[in-house]
Amino acid sequence: MPQKKTLLFISLVLIILTSILTVSAAEQNYALVEDMTSDFTLGSTIHIEESTTDSFVKKVSAEVSFYPRNDVRQQGSFLTLEPDAANINDNVKFIWENIKNNELSFKLVNRVKTENELVKVKTKVNFPYSKVPEDAQKYLQETQLMDYNNLDIKTMASKLAEGEDDSYIVSHKIAVWIGQNINYSLSSLTAEASLPASWVIKNKIGVCDEITNLYIAMLRSLGIPAKFVVGMSYTTSELFSENWGAHGWSEVYFPEYGWVPFDITYNQFGYVDASHIKLKEAVDSAKTGTKYEWEGKDISIKVKKLDLKVNVITSGKNINDRIVLQTKLVYPEIAYGSYNILEVKVKNTNNFYAPSQIFLSRTKDLDILDDESRQILLKPFEEKILYYKVRISESLNNNYVYNFYITSYTQLNESSSASFTALQDGAKYSFKEVDDYIRSKTKTVDSKTYTQKIQLGCIAEKQEYLLSEEKIIKCIIENKGNTVENNIYICLLEDCERINLKINEQSEKRFIVKNAKLGFNEYKITAKSSNIDLQDVININIIDLPIIRIVEKNFKDEISLSEPVAIEFTIDKDSLSVPKYIKINVDYKKLNKNWDFPQLDNKLTFKVQLQPYELSEKENPFQIKIQYKDDAGKEYLLEDAITIKLKDLTLKDNIILLTNRLLYSPEKLYALLLVLLVVVMILLIILFFRKRR
Repeated sequence: MPQKKTLLFISLVLIILTSILTVSAAEQNYALVEDMTSDFTLGSTIHIEESTTDSFVKKVSAEVSFYPRNDVRQQGSFLTLEPDAANINDNVKFIWENIKNNELSFKLVNRVKTENELVKVKTKVNFPYSKVPEDAQKYLQETQLMDYNNLDIKTMASKLAEGEDDSYIVSHKIAVWIGQNINYSLSSLTAEASLPASWVIKNKIGVCDEITNLYIAMLRSLGIPAKFVVGMSYTTSELFSENWGAHGWSEVYFPEYGWVPFDITYNQFGYVDASHIKLKEAVDSAKTGTKYEWEGKDISIKVKKLDLKVNVITSGKNINDRIVLQTKLVYPEIAYGSYNILEVKVKNTNNFYAPSQIFLSRTKDLDILDDESRQILLKPFEEKILYYKVRISESLNNNYVYNFYITSYTQLNESSSASFTALQDGAKYSFKEVDDYIRSKTKTVDSKTYTQKIQLGCIAEKQEYLLSEEKIIKCIIENKGNTVENNIYICLLEDCERINLKINEQSEKRFIVKNAKLGFNEYKITAKSSNIDLQDVININIIDLPIIRIVEKNFKDEISLSEPVAIEFTIDKDSLSVPKYIKINVDYKKLNKNWDFPQLDNKLTFKVQLQPYELSEKENPFQIKIQYKDDAGKEYLLEDAITIKLKDLTLKDNIILLTNRLLYSPEKLYALLLVLLVVVMILLIILFFRKRR
């Protein structure tokens, strides 16, 4: 065999990687620095347009909500406010009065110091939450954009959270899933507004606002408060013409630790880098940034788009390592075309949670068969080992020995390298061999803790029902555990419904009570599945108040003057209770008919008769009033009316009716006699004077 030549096939990836991540004067990597100080500038111009010759403007204002907010990771102060501004509702409000020209400009400059500081969560954040503070509850609400009752959102969020008892892990898993399954794409960008979370999970694309909407919606569906943050950030992406631009991310509420930033777009989970300048926080991304108002006559305004700029003044030193990487190849020497196993040991040397993203370098003739980028969350002092399958090309030159270098590194430039040798006569490992090896190393007992906590609460809409009323029991069944519960049967006697409950989901069931009896009734509502057996007991008092109904009325609603007037009505009790001390009154003009009797056990019929000439030519209402009491002496009243109208009246009939009205109304009769007397006296006086002449 001819003597082999040895070629040191050095991977340049480590050198290239170092040159990319090293801070340089030409292009600063702000993701690596502890802090930075910058001037944030916001400004715009308002143009006043007059529509008539006598137009005038009295006052104009611009209320700006976008400016650096002070919190635990950033502090700022205003350098410039032009014109002078006031703080209104935590916003900056510019006001112009005594306006002399039609161009108004405003500008604010805020010097802000931001930090790349990981929130030091040192203990497990229990999941699900048992209680959410009042000031964080608004960040649990469903909105038009965070429409978390969407089935796809609730299903996926519950699937990812099932069996987890740590909210940091749940928040991290959801962030990783979105990062792996939702593509950042400017094709979803609209001029109007962000698209809702349900659209994002269906179409699997979105920009930063929409990706954040989905993340917040999934967390809120699990009962974890999350808020939307609007700000500025730095990027080197070729998708954007400028490095600094508007950006959206989220903050997640962890009890005892407060609000923890998660930026899904930047793969920063539990922190954001120093280039993130927080300008506003909101329930969702639909809130506007600036409000303009004006007072005057026949005017309107046009406003230029807000001009946002960031000028970096200083940047701090590089961040200290948060984790330690150790990289090695399981097989140090292999044959051409063989598989190998890369082992990356990741250790958290801190007493707090450390999220990180692990990357791998890659060289020519070397294939990495697993994801080259992995998100990882380490608990305090925790150590994990990541395994990757790699393979080298079969078409290498047989006359050489090759050294392959692989580097693992993180966003924060923490790194570790290892190498292996490839030669023609080396050992050859198959895919199955390396796959079986990794499976044996990663096969672990399920460490999840499954808690089944189903709560059942029932209440009657009223504590006391009439026997004749529809009786309703409303039950709320809620999943407060971390396990999806399916096939729960909630029943009242034979009335059952099967329901499925995702994590933090609740369902309402309304039961209509049947066959209730007088007195106190006990109803047992059960909720059962293969895992749960719950019940709630509701007591309802059924009472029967005395009720009287007019069950029949006999009369003619139109009669002639020659027909007799007869009204007949029948009453009966519509209850088991017996109405007592009944008083019945029928009232029409001077007709007032009364009946009294001690109680109503059966049907009773009453008749009223009168002469037709006692009616008027118009409608004649007969008022029926029935008063009665129950055993406790409580009074009840039933009122009804019957209307009868005369028809086909002749002149004679009208004279009769007029005479009748006069007879039944002495006042009208006396008035008529007085008028006649006056007329007679006038006639006598006239005759007297005629005779004198």
